[in-house]
Amino acid sequence: MTTRVAAEAIALPASVIISYHPTIFKPLPALTLANPLQASLLRCAAAGISVFSPHTSLDAVRGGIADWLASGLQPASVKGIVEKEDGEAGSGRVATLQEGVTLSALVDKIKKHLGLQYVQVAASPYAAKQDVNSVAICAGSGGSLLLGNEADVYWTGEMSHVR
Repeated sequence: MTTRVAAEAIALPASVIISYHPTIFKPLPALTLANPLQASLLRCAAAGISVFSPHTSLDAVRGGIADWLASGLQPASVKGIVEKEDGEAGSGRVATLQEGVTLSALVDKIKKHLGLQYVQVAASPYAAKQDVNSVAICAGSGGSLLLGNEADVYWTGEMSHVR
């Protein structure tokens, strides 16, 4: 959420801002007016304006973004990386392909599903020599979620350098 968005919401007046990406990704040690983002949040709170971010919910829910991404890999069996106690899928998916494909064929399938001409791929020199049988998917920042999940390919919107 930008300072401009907060100012516009206060001027309307609005009671809620819906922002796909969360305003706060990591815990804040304090809220101060010296930081522009924090100042915007404080001004919204003072004006009684809530900020709602459905980002993770839309990624994780059955039929949400993770499942839509996985649907482009069919035929495959798909399971949640994090399964909730109520049986609902949580964040991320692992798709086990019915039949292995080359990395090049997988990339072509993903580009077609997304309607893109280009995608960014980071691959080892050995990747072109073996079939892809499984794909771990995280629609957002997937470094920590995908860490420790064995898959031939990791498909994510962004990837931090996780050790």
